[in-house]
Amino acid sequence: MSSVDNDKPNKAQSSGHEGKKKAAKQAPGNISEFLYQAYNSKSTKISISNKVEHTIAKNCQLSEKDEAELLTLATNDYTLRVPPQILLLARDITTYPRLRGTLQEFIAKVLDASSVFRQLGLSGTLRNLPDSISIESAMARIFSFVPDNKTVSTTELKKLRLNAAYSLALYSQSSRGHDSKA
Repeated sequence: MSSVDNDKPNKAQSSGHEGKKKAAKQAPGNISEFLYQAYNSKSTKISISNKVEHTIAKNCQLSEKDEAELLTLATNDYTLRVPPQILLLARDITTYPRLRGTLQEFIAKVLDASSVFRQLGLSGTLRNLPDSISIESAMARIFSFVPDNKTVSTTELKKLRLNAAYSLALYSQSSRGHDSKA
């Protein structure tokens, strides 16, 4: 489990260490804190306990200020490591549809702002707008994507392409009302 869903104190907390490490390890009390921890986590998997899910569902509205700060933070996630994890997590939230929707909508904004979606003009496909390109065409474009203004390693580019495609597939599946469990 990642630090995002920690309900138990860790050594740094129990030994009285203060500061950023302690704040990063505390269970989030609202959606902003959850997303902040997700983007600052070094973990390869973001998860959420039932207790934390219940807590953040009570306060799952993002303020404009928090959303702007989180979108700025998300720009540091060049390979889009976090969006597919949040979308997978959101897919499994069945008790709190408002929380699920808020997470999905935030990730849609992250994807819209990402270099790959912006450069390829995939906002319409992401939002399922009329006259936008098909998901199949969008996937082909993603897998041939080359960034305009940034030098990236082959490994980073592969991760970016995979995460962008996976995120598009997950978001499209959730926003079009298909049953992911079928």
